[in-house]
Amino acid sequence: MVVVEVMTISVPTLTLATGVVGLSVTIVMALLYGRHRDATGYAALMRALALHAAGLTVLGFEAEFPDGVGIAVANTAMAISPIFYIQAIGQLLQRRLPLRALALLAGVVVVGILFLIFVQPSTSLRLTVLGSYFLVTQAIEVGLLALGLRREPSAAYRTLFGLVVAITVTMLWRTLWFAANPDAAHTAGTPSVVLFMTNMVFFATTGLAWVGVLEDRYRRASLLANLELSRLSRTDDLTGLANRRHFDDVVATEVARSLRYGRPLTLVTLDLDHFKVVNDTLGHSEGDRVLRRVAQVMRSTSRANDLAARLGGEEFAMLLPETDLDDGERLAERVRTRIRAAGLSSGRDDAPLTISAGVAALAPSSAARAASADDAPTRWEPNELELAFAQALVDAADAALYAAKRAGRDRTTVAEEAVALDPGAQRRAAVAGARDWEPTGAA
Repeated sequence: MVVVEVMTISVPTLTLATGVVGLSVTIVMALLYGRHRDATGYAALMRALALHAAGLTVLGFEAEFPDGVGIAVANTAMAISPIFYIQAIGQLLQRRLPLRALALLAGVVVVGILFLIFVQPSTSLRLTVLGSYFLVTQAIEVGLLALGLRREPSAAYRTLFGLVVAITVTMLWRTLWFAANPDAAHTAGTPSVVLFMTNMVFFATTGLAWVGVLEDRYRRASLLANLELSRLSRTDDLTGLANRRHFDDVVATEVARSLRYGRPLTLVTLDLDHFKVVNDTLGHSEGDRVLRRVAQVMRSTSRANDLAARLGGEEFAMLLPETDLDDGERLAERVRTRIRAAGLSSGRDDAPLTISAGVAALAPSSAARAASADDAPTRWEPNELELAFAQALVDAADAALYAAKRAGRDRTTVAEEAVALDPGAQRRAAVAGARDWEPTGAA
């Protein structure tokens, strides 16, 4: 019984209701989200929705216009609106589209519609032409939105895509129904009822879905920008390695972890030999190239969990979690020999650029582990003991590096004793207790 009543609703009534809903929603969306007017596609979307809704509204008042004028104005506005909608989608997806060709197609359709209104009136043929045109433009819209499904993972974009698909399917159904029932042009049959109801939903939700897509993009862009800023704050501009600030933070964290869980930790500090000669003789641009090449060697030598950093000038470091002193010594020597073999100019005749390395390891005693672990579950930051060990580890590696420099450079020197509970005593012992790794073939 309800279906029969719906079937008797007049087309002008449905058209007017849909147009008024569309105009109201479009005005509200334009006012509420005016800040998006310069965003990708939003202005074109508002024009498309406004033209479509205005056309439907005029069509609803068809009886108030002279013969054929209301229909001509309404159909013209509705024929132009898909061009703006396709333009909006193209801008949203940042794609160049043949809008002139589409505008030409719309012009041909408008001329044909006017011909079928004023010259050779035919309601069924006019509706078939207009419906076919809408199907073509909506197929283009569906195809364009489908191309963006992978790039736009948001629920708002999928909602937008679903709305356009629903309108397209309903329009196809209505066009085929009119073709099979040419005398039913002014009757609100089931396809017309469904189409107008779908149009109401489309008007009510398309703008919101579009705004949702834009908001999701803003959130993702903001997140990526923050991630990039975070990366830049942790990265040395010249070499792409970790900078000094990030290195200090990670050293403190890894020392705390080593103390709490009794895991080995090794630090390697490296310094280019006679690097000032490179800058003075070959220029700072060549010096920068050398630093970048050294960074490449360090990256290619380090493992996934290692941290390679540039501490400043020609000084570098490698923090090696889960690595004991012997393994750290071997890795440092590998870096040293690879840099020597790279054939970088030292600015001193034909002598290759070399590097010196100092290695120190952390071997926390039971007492240190207990002191570190006492309040570990209740805090996130390293405590004073752990920070003292971190500084002691850095000092021990630096002392070993200075010992390598004094011994003639181009060598790896290892702190004889691992950093123990008394950081002050370790610092004093590191210099006196360093032992050299004598490189083979050193100049």
